[in-house]
Amino acid sequence: MFSNWENSLVSIKKFNAKKRYSKTDINDALAISLLESHYFINQSFLPYDNYILDNVNILLNHDVTIIHGRQDIDCRPIGAYLLHKKLPNSKLFLIDAAGHTSLDKNLWNQLKKSISDWEK
Repeated sequence: MFSNWENSLVSIKKFNAKKRYSKTDINDALAISLLESHYFINQSFLPYDNYILDNVNILLNHDVTIIHGRQDIDCRPIGAYLLHKKLPNSKLFLIDAAGHTSLDKNLWNQLKKSISDWEK
């Protein structure tokens, strides 16, 4: 199952390939796989690969918080760093012991802290 392979990559937690899944788990995995495939086929609905970095000017007058797992092998941390360098009003948090998913505790904690800081 595609989502099993993906889950083995996005978290720093050890993936249990022998886990038995319920029908609900399988249906959820299928839905996520279909949605992600739709994005892959459509290049995430961006005209070209560096579109975001080439168009950061629309964010220059905004405060931006970038939270990225240091062990993310799905979207490499260099992308977060390059975005941060182009946005003078940005804060970059490279989170240790975190991959691409908010299921990694350290990433989740930083997400909660940043949201709490926005509310102040």
